[in-house]
Amino acid sequence: MEVLIKIYRYLRILSVDVVMGACISAIFIANYIGVQIKVAPLFTLAICVWLIYTADHLIDAYHIKHKPHSLRHFYHKKYFRPLVYLFIIACSIGLISLAFLPGKTVFWGAILLVAIFTHFLLLKLIGIRPSIHKEFLVAIIYVSGIFLVPLSIYKGAINIDLWILYGQYLGLALINLLLFAVIEESIDKRDGHTSFVQFAGPKLTMSIIWVLLILSSLYPIYALIAASSRYGIVYQLIILAMSITLAIIAYKKEYFSKRERYRIYGDAIFLYPILVIGW
Repeated sequence: MEVLIKIYRYLRILSVDVVMGACISAIFIANYIGVQIKVAPLFTLAICVWLIYTADHLIDAYHIKHKPHSLRHFYHKKYFRPLVYLFIIACSIGLISLAFLPGKTVFWGAILLVAIFTHFLLLKLIGIRPSIHKEFLVAIIYVSGIFLVPLSIYKGAINIDLWILYGQYLGLALINLLLFAVIEESIDKRDGHTSFVQFAGPKLTMSIIWVLLILSSLYPIYALIAASSRYGIVYQLIILAMSITLAIIAYKKEYFSKRERYRIYGDAIFLYPILVIGW
């Protein structure tokens, strides 16, 4: 059992749990709209998510001149060179995998990439610190990437229910990131990292989190009351379970702040959709 816990710990440090959550969520959305994702797009999504998260951790670790207080950054600093080599290999594999993707998936992926680069360029020109809205941007990129894969092969109309599902996922991803930032505020300060929480303060950030939690729960509750298949009750139950888990973490921050429980349970919510895949 101890060996399994240790393996899972290292998988979390390397963001493999986040990658699994992204792939499972993409399949979940594909099921919802009635399309089937092939192996190649899923594999490319996994590579892209891992590259984005690893790049972020490596950049942070590189700029920390002392021993990092965060376990994740500590290992990225300690094994910086091997991880850079692994990053280059993964990047090469990711580029090769593009040849096996549908043209529409590559096109919309390129549009998303251009939008991200344009955003950062405008920030640089205007002089706005990315830290002010870092969590918001990461949430948009993460959720847009998850939805991009199934939607790029979807031939039907994008209805209001699908937009609501996107909004729910975006809200949950944002709650996840803001909640982590609140709990890690003191560690981030010591390691010289900035976040929305340091700009707005923990009190206002927690208020935003609770508002988002309420909003993310409204539609699932309405779907249950309406008891109509139109609202995808099974799918909304998963969204509700994800929201409840984050609400428990927010309510019991002190308990979940120990041993990185908030990360274990907070990131695990994106694995919940596996319960309904195939329905």
